Amino acid sequence: MNLIKRRIRDKWIIRLIKGWLIHSVFQQDKTSLSNKGTPQGSVISPLLANIYLHSLDKYWRQHHNEWDTQMVRYCDDFVILIRNKDPLPYMESLKQMLSRLQLTLSEEKTEITKSEKGFNFLGVRMLLKKSKKSRDKKFCYGFPTRKSMTELRNKIRKEIGRDYQPSLAHKINYLNPILRGWTNYYNWLNSAIQFRKIDQYVARKLNIWNRVKHMAKKRKYEWLSTKALHTQRLYKVSGHLCYS
Repeated sequence: MNLIKRRIRDKWIIRLIKGWLIHSVFQQDKTSLSNKGTPQGSVISPLLANIYLHSLDKYWRQHHNEWDTQMVRYCDDFVILIRNKDPLPYMESLKQMLSRLQLTLSEEKTEITKSEKGFNFLGVRMLLKKSKKSRDKKFCYGFPTRKSMTELRNKIRKEIGRDYQPSLAHKINYLNPILRGWTNYYNWLNSAIQFRKIDQYVARKLNIWNRVKHMAKKRKYEWLSTKALHTQRLYKVSGHLCYS
């Protein structure tokens, strides 16, 4: 609230934000009011998190303003990129600043790794390896993580379900927004292989559903190709990349 009051002086807005911060916490079959933190899932929580962590951004720019060191942050998730230096002093500096903010790093999600081994950030797997265009150079490739692929497959399987009353066109109509949204998030990356896998997965699941719907035997069922499904307006995931 002290950080917010630096920019906002309207007492009614301050009172409104204070009201948002008073929220219930459910633990071990008991409900109690929390005296710290922001409510999870609230529309204002990301904004308040950015206001609070802006101090971390300023600290990092002031104390580590080197050309070969960079912090990239999205709300409370961030990576620190360091080139040709020992990362341990930077980790200690980070922990000291976070302790001043009364925050701690998640031991489960925090690691020091080399870019050649890869790391995950915001659902993207980043991996530094030899460039496909020039073997003498390295390029940082990005593509969907395994977790993201698994979550999408679960959504597709759940959406198709076991309700065999709707038509194939009806199922396709409900699948398309899921596929389009996921594709738009990853289409600027090097996701060609993952995109083809999703197209194949959707085609296989729709064919299994369609075969059961028409009570057709496996050998007699005429399998619909991905191309045939796309002609029926199924969203094509592959082919939407900004970069090859």
